[in-house]
Amino acid sequence: MPTIVFDFLDTLVRFDEVINVIWQTWQEKGLEQHRDAVTLFEDWYHTAMMDYVAASHSGLYRSFIKVLHGTLARAVYKSLGILPLEDNIHRVVDTFRKKLTPALESLEALGLALAQGWNVWILTQGDKTDTWNYLKKYGVVVDEENDGQPLCKLNHNNTDSNDKTRLGPVFVMSCDELKVAKPHPKVYAQIMRVTIRRTQRIEVSIEANMKK
Repeated sequence: MPTIVFDFLDTLVRFDEVINVIWQTWQEKGLEQHRDAVTLFEDWYHTAMMDYVAASHSGLYRSFIKVLHGTLARAVYKSLGILPLEDNIHRVVDTFRKKLTPALESLEALGLALAQGWNVWILTQGDKTDTWNYLKKYGVVVDEENDGQPLCKLNHNNTDSNDKTRLGPVFVMSCDELKVAKPHPKVYAQIMRVTIRRTQRIEVSIEANMKK
């Protein structure tokens, strides 16, 4: 069956809440319009991503969350000419980890791929636990089958209703596990290896159940 990889941070989520916290935190320090907060966020995020990838590919891997934390002060100083308080840095980074909002069209595409029986991977530069928590929060409920395969039931209405469509396995991989940032070939090679191994196990399990 086909395999598809969703980039978590650049595909499945929106950063509206992070931008709002930036706006609220430094509104009185020089952010004249909400758009200025958007610009500050974009500068911070893209610069942090470049630093993260460059460090990783030079052999000095640091988690993306640590890079975000370490580069926010630089972004604020560049934009506003002030050094932010550590508490404010923690508040913004904590929002990034816990309060990302869904990109609904992408979640619908994920659900469609699962419904069609595809092998679905979610690849993240962020923390793996944070990613699972997001998927649970916004209607992708993780179950464990007897063989340990993580299954999903996607609730398209984002409610606590039990009316959820049962879907196939979805797998999450964080670059932190491999200590190398995407788009390094090692990341996708590992996804291919694990997909082959797990797909064979699923097919053997299905065949065994049919013979019972």
